[in-house]
Amino acid sequence: ADTPERITNHPLLEGVTIPRTGVATRSGLLLTKTLLFVGEGVGGGPTLRALDKQTGDIIAEIELPNTQTGVPMTYEHDGKQYIVMVVSGSGTPAEIVAYALP
Repeated sequence: ADTPERITNHPLLEGVTIPRTGVATRSGLLLTKTLLFVGEGVGGGPTLRALDKQTGDIIAEIELPNTQTGVPMTYEHDGKQYIVMVVSGSGTPAEIVAYALP
């Protein structure tokens, strides 16, 4: 996640370039041979990111229907790989979402 505004807009940090630091959260990770999948989790936004495991570069960002609250898992069906996780939010029921990898 991006650095929280309460940090980037702090008067004592005026003029300081702060990279993405993320937010305090509880988020499950999924590691494959080449990628790291991480959602922003509770405390963050409804975003899932795929990062290159070697460089840390963001390969893809996917907007989720709600905040990730479950640990992602992966499975393969008919030669296609999928990522599945639970998402939910305050006042909304949990749901399972699945995404096919390209």
